[in-house]
Amino acid sequence: MSSHHIVKDDQEPALFIAKAHNSEDYQLISQLLEWSPVVLIEEKMFDFAEQWQIKTDIVFCSEEKAENIKEQVAHQFPIEVLALDKTKSTLENVLQKLDQRNQKAVNIFWQGFNERFLLAITHLIKDYKVTLYDTQQSAFYCPQGSWEKWLPKGGIYQVIDLDNQPIQIICDKDGIQRVEREQAFWIIEIFQ
Repeated sequence: MSSHHIVKDDQEPALFIAKAHNSEDYQLISQLLEWSPVVLIEEKMFDFAEQWQIKTDIVFCSEEKAENIKEQVAHQFPIEVLALDKTKSTLENVLQKLDQRNQKAVNIFWQGFNERFLLAITHLIKDYKVTLYDTQQSAFYCPQGSWEKWLPKGGIYQVIDLDNQPIQIICDKDGIQRVEREQAFWIIEIFQ
């Protein structure tokens, strides 16, 4: 059997495409698609996914639009079309579905996310392995209060504590960088 077969058994983090607009966004998203993750979108991202021929596994939409969306995605079978629980945010709906699938890792593409957004969603994602991406940066949630990674010289990172001001790290040499805090935090990598 070829080593290039597609297996979707939830081994890789799921991919939730929350907010994307153009080919620059698609270039980064296509890298996240390389391992054939389960792909989730909200109805507002449907045209983007169709334009770039992204095989979607789950579409979240309003109850009123569910039948119309089902007709539009019939060519992608198998695909789930799920009505959003209006009492929850879209992200909460996505995480609930991932829970049902026993999947605790997710990459989220959300063009334009910022520090305030990260702090606002922390209470939702504390039980998940989450990395957010946009074309300028990525953010990784560190629930245990420690993080370690080999980083190249000149790399720019920020540490976002839940209670403190952001701390910027500029790597002065190639090597392992370590961050430890008393509580959970976010690491933001600024793309160069």
